[in-house]
Amino acid sequence: MAQAAAIALKNLVKGRWVAKEATTKDTAAAAAAAAAAAVAPLSPEAQPSAAAASDASLPETDKAAVRDNLFEALAIAPPLVKSQIAECVKVVAGHDYPSQWPALAASVAAALSAAARTPPDQLGAFLCAGAPEALLLVSRLHAALLALRALCRLFEFRDRGDDGPLPPLVAGTFPDLLVVARAAAALCGAAAPPVGDGEDGDSPSGSGGGSGGRHRAAREEADAAAQQQQQCEKLAPFSEQLGEITKLAIKCFWSACYMNVPAAMMTTPAAGGAVSPLALGDAGAAAAAPAAGGAGLLEGWLELLLDLIGGRVPVPFDVPGSRAPDPLRDPEAAAEWPWWKARKWALHVASRLASRYGDPKALASRRRAGTGPSESAAHEALDSRFAEEWARGDAAGFGRRFLSAVLQGPVSAAGAAFGAEAEAALAGSEAGPPEALLRRNWVSPRALNLALKYVTLAVKLAAPWKALKPYASALVWAVALPAAAFDDADDELWQSDPAEFVRRSNDIMVEMYSPRAAAVNFCVELCRQRPATALSATMEAIGSALRQLMEHQGAERSRPATTRHVERRADGALLLAGSLADTLKRKPGYAAQIEPLLRNVVLPLFASPRGHLRARACWVAGQFSDAQLSQDAASPSSPDAAAAASSSSSSTSGASPALKRGTGPVFDALFDAVVASLGDAELPVRIDAAVALRALVEAAAADDNTPGSASARTNARVNEALPSLLRTLLQLMSQVDNEDLVTALEALVERAGPGVAPFAAELTRELVAAFNRMSPNVSIANAVDGTALAAANGSGSVGASGIVDTATTDTADDRDDDAAMAAFSVLRALLTIVDAVSAVPGAVHAVEPHLLPLVSRLVGGAGDEAPDVFEEGLDLLSFLTYHAPEISPGLWGLWPQTVGAFHEWAGEAYLENMFPPLSNLIRRDTATFVRGRNPLRGGRAFVDDLVAMASAALLGEDGGGPEEEGTSDEGSSDEYDLVHDFEEVAPAARLLSVALQSCCRLRREGLAAGAQAGGAAGAQAAAAAVAQSLAPIDAALPAIVNIAVDRLQGSRKRKLDRATGQVTERRGPPPPKLLREVLLRVVADALTYDAAAALRAIGAATGAGAEGCAKFFEVWITLATATKGDAGKKKSKGSSGDGGGAAAPAGPPPALENFRKAADKKSAVLGLAAALSAPPGSLPPAVEAGAGHVLSAALGLLSAWKEQRARSEKEGGGGGGRDEDGGMLGWEEGSSSDEDEGEGDGDEDGDADVYVRRLAAAAAMQAAKVAEGGDGSDDDDESDDGWGSDSDADDEDEAYSPLLLFDPRAALLSSVTAARQFGRLAGIEHDAGMRGALEALAAEVGGGSRPSSA
Repeated sequence: MAQAAAIALKNLVKGRWVAKEATTKDTAAAAAAAAAAAVAPLSPEAQPSAAAASDASLPETDKAAVRDNLFEALAIAPPLVKSQIAECVKVVAGHDYPSQWPALAASVAAALSAAARTPPDQLGAFLCAGAPEALLLVSRLHAALLALRALCRLFEFRDRGDDGPLPPLVAGTFPDLLVVARAAAALCGAAAPPVGDGEDGDSPSGSGGGSGGRHRAAREEADAAAQQQQQCEKLAPFSEQLGEITKLAIKCFWSACYMNVPAAMMTTPAAGGAVSPLALGDAGAAAAAPAAGGAGLLEGWLELLLDLIGGRVPVPFDVPGSRAPDPLRDPEAAAEWPWWKARKWALHVASRLASRYGDPKALASRRRAGTGPSESAAHEALDSRFAEEWARGDAAGFGRRFLSAVLQGPVSAAGAAFGAEAEAALAGSEAGPPEALLRRNWVSPRALNLALKYVTLAVKLAAPWKALKPYASALVWAVALPAAAFDDADDELWQSDPAEFVRRSNDIMVEMYSPRAAAVNFCVELCRQRPATALSATMEAIGSALRQLMEHQGAERSRPATTRHVERRADGALLLAGSLADTLKRKPGYAAQIEPLLRNVVLPLFASPRGHLRARACWVAGQFSDAQLSQDAASPSSPDAAAAASSSSSSTSGASPALKRGTGPVFDALFDAVVASLGDAELPVRIDAAVALRALVEAAAADDNTPGSASARTNARVNEALPSLLRTLLQLMSQVDNEDLVTALEALVERAGPGVAPFAAELTRELVAAFNRMSPNVSIANAVDGTALAAANGSGSVGASGIVDTATTDTADDRDDDAAMAAFSVLRALLTIVDAVSAVPGAVHAVEPHLLPLVSRLVGGAGDEAPDVFEEGLDLLSFLTYHAPEISPGLWGLWPQTVGAFHEWAGEAYLENMFPPLSNLIRRDTATFVRGRNPLRGGRAFVDDLVAMASAALLGEDGGGPEEEGTSDEGSSDEYDLVHDFEEVAPAARLLSVALQSCCRLRREGLAAGAQAGGAAGAQAAAAAVAQSLAPIDAALPAIVNIAVDRLQGSRKRKLDRATGQVTERRGPPPPKLLREVLLRVVADALTYDAAAALRAIGAATGAGAEGCAKFFEVWITLATATKGDAGKKKSKGSSGDGGGAAAPAGPPPALENFRKAADKKSAVLGLAAALSAPPGSLPPAVEAGAGHVLSAALGLLSAWKEQRARSEKEGGGGGGRDEDGGMLGWEEGSSSDEDEGEGDGDEDGDADVYVRRLAAAAAMQAAKVAEGGDGSDDDDESDDGWGSDSDADDEDEAYSPLLLFDPRAALLSSVTAARQFGRLAGIEHDAGMRGALEALAAEVGGGSRPSSA
């Protein structure tokens, strides 16, 4: 009953101690509701619901009652209830301490003080007698420590020195906490008892000297030890509780000192002791008055840590009444024994202090960089003093003392146990060493892991390294090498659950806590940081272990224990050698010995009867896969050479010229052995073989691919064995979820390239099944069947490519994390497959039916899991829509899911990822786009889907709406933008541009088809059919133009007054340059599509009709003619020369300030040309009158576009001519400028004249070419296909580019003709420069290879 009540209380406290925080959107809704309530009575429907009430916080009276009684409840609760109450304390303290719950610290301090005033021997006697007052004291002490731990954790990650309530908490509790922890440790024999306040603390007897005094002191010391041992045995039943108290005390110290040692810790005296010698001047005197004897608070804690690390751990498993586990029978339970966990936390603290303060120079550097542990001058002084004390070079320095404690404690004990086991094994004993010796020297794996990490840290620091240096070689041989070796626990797991063995071998969390990983890292850092001292000794230890392996071959029958030991030790040696591969490959003397190691040691192990040695051979082959190997079949093979492979080499000669990577007889033998190991009977061997295969394949890829090269030979090997290799890897993936397996398969696919096409469908099917198995919890929402969508949109039947929901509802098992990593690797491998076979006819079509259900899962996912896989789903959809021979109804079935994800949760954050697949769908199957309807949006047209997405992203208008983000304004109102950053929303404008361009192309193709059908009647029917098919885009055009023009006028900001609920709106700044140019492209494309309708829409969007449209053109022309630098200064008007262009300036024209992308220039030229030729009455009068300026701007943009194309083609298609809207492309590199500069100060007449004169000069040059017998064409500006080449489309298939069929030169010439027919450009005949430019343009278009029909 008490436990159930405690659980209910915990849930209540967690859920309702504070009210649920309202979001900005919730605040706006609440304000609107309040405003409505002010004018209308509250309806029953509007009454607060039960759900709303559950979000409210508890009444303050109830909360006060809980706070007043919570600590007492914690103090008297039994263990099962205490854990629940402790959770309540943590939650309440997190919200209310210290402002509303200062009494908690007082209760903790009182309980600690009561325990600290009780002498340890008296407490021990009371506990042995079972006195109730002693048991209650311990229970209250335990409660105080739980509460103090909760308080300390509140400030564990503080980032401002010692500010806040931590200093008084430390000063008020930690002195007594230290006394309690030392007493608990002393009672159980884990630490020396506190020294009394006698006259002579240095002499236990109080005698000054003499042999009698010394003997007496020795007898008294022995008697005291015997009495303490007896007391420890009596207190064995309470050892667990006392250990828990000590562990909690150390954890409190850890939290208090995690970011930096608090000043209060350095300036506060220990209980009854003196001010810390680390205190400085007045700061220490102000903290407390000095007292005789004892030590400062910080020193006292450090001494306790030293005792716990270097002393013995009390595990009285054989004492009656004790619950301590036997470490030899139940090592996992022993590792959880509180005293071992106390040592673990002591090692944690020691490592943290050493890393923060062990190097004073590094501390000063971190402080200068702003990452040091303290900020204020006083704190810096204390930190520096402590760092100096820690890093002292003599034996009294804490750094040296902690290193000695680590070496003499867990490291020495582990070395003794390893040594005893080795001695017994080499003697052939199956019984092993005496159990008493092993128990005495048993070290928990986590403690050994932390101890080795501390020693590794000491390797990097100057002062500790001096102390460690004499023992480095012994540490490698006696501790690191045995810790790295295969052991009984490994063998048991290998035999009982090989899949779990594989998982644990690749689990980064297991490695973090593993002694093996710490031992390997110690050796790697030792050889990297101190190669002159350690590398030779380490390789000698490795070589010795490998020599033993070769000497004991075949000795299994006679001395199986010895052979087993030697094989396992060799496994550890090979692990160390492989981990040092990078270091060895850089050292010439050692690099020359890698090949003998591989030939004489590693290759024979592939035939070993020990599975772990075969697996290790595969792993080592992968580690040295890219080593320099000889090309000669003859090389040393003696045992001495094999031993030399792992020992110090005196040879420092350079590598032979015949050495190469990824090739040679040894490499080929390793490759064959690894491939054969894929069929090994042991699962871990097969896994390691797969990982090694990837490394070998990649190493061979570094070679050239000429016939006979290593790369070519490996390619041949891979292609020959590809079917069996793929089947083997797929079979392994069905047995274990392992990321390395998928990565190996991906490497094979990349290596095989198009050669994988025959297996692509099967491979894709199996990988999709593997993903579904590895990640069964990706939920599906709004999946649309391709067949139903096709029927709704009139596109016929679908067949096998229809979307089906293959989601499973299996629950995840304990290996979800590994499966998730492998699942993401599967998605990457699928992308690699599609890309590899994209050029093979029919290959993508074959894999599409298998991928569509998966993409539906990923794109249509909902809930918390959706963001995890959404991007990968969009990537797959991008590949399919780009590489598929045609857009199938099944692919269109993913449009509704993508749009739904945008509105429901994804929003602008994923628009950049949505752009490639949506743009591919639009441009590659425009007909379906304009007639398609979305069944998930009430049958809304796809065109309207796109408009709604753009409106939501660019204007913030959406029924479901993107979440509004706001900033507080003096606490009374909220103002928030309706749109997000331009990098996020710009893809929406790009999609509008793609849609308009694609519809322009669709109309042109339809009209051209009608003309080819023959006769005026055919053309008329085609025009009617095209108009009917494009009716949806015609209807949406005003909305599209309005979105672009509205956003060009500036973002909209809304302000909500919380008091009145009134919402006001204002304009923000204009969009940044990059977004502005994309929006102008949308307007230009709208003009190209339907100039008359677009001009009307521009006027309507500005709200000023024709006048607003004219103003829009004025700004547009200004932007189009603005140039950079002095070259853009105003030229005198009307000075374009006498028609020959002789006055054209030398060199290139000035660079444009805006429209830096070729796609923007081309769209602007086409749009301006369309405006010039708009039907009479469409253009505003002001634009009619300034038609010459429009033409000048268009000619300038056209010239810049041509030069950019020519430059891009000369540079191989790079540079600024790339189209950022290419099917699979995102923003081009270097184009994401967020400048928001002015509108440009270049003069449209002067700047345009520069381009006009340049064009006139080009006309003269072409005329000269014709006079010389040429055709006047510009080869640099024409492509071989006769249709003109857009350098802004050179990163996509030109057949998919909506701009491909539109030649801006021909369009501009046609518009000039139409404009003159409509009475515009009346004075052009009198402008020699303009006339010359148009003649040059006509010669360029008519004299080239372009068909005249254009």
